[in-house]
Amino acid sequence: MDDAGKGDVDSEAVLKQKAIDARDAPLAEIATWSSDDRQDVTTVAAGYNRKSKKVAFGINKTSENHGIICVEDIVVLQLGGIDDIIMTPAIRPRTGQIIPVCKRCQTKYPRSSFMPGTLFQ
Repeated sequence: MDDAGKGDVDSEAVLKQKAIDARDAPLAEIATWSSDDRQDVTTVAAGYNRKSKKVAFGINKTSENHGIICVEDIVVLQLGGIDDIIMTPAIRPRTGQIIPVCKRCQTKYPRSSFMPGTLFQ
């Protein structure tokens, strides 16, 4: 049997969807947490490495990171560095809002490391 019509399981579109799903799964769980616990989570994002095909998510909590790092930093650390990484837009669980990439992260990470449609400050 040939591979016609099967599609590439590691295509860019598949990896993008896996990253979005990896971001959205913790958002759904966070929605079930107590109000105090939800308030602690500032943002959730995810990403994938184009070469390794690894997908990872990050959850930024005020109680753990105290505003020192951003969720994008957490995703990059999970994926082993910025090379070949594409990140999802970050979402604030309390409001469901997409959060623009901050100025600090814009100096650290090129716009090409973010999915199309990502907002920037």
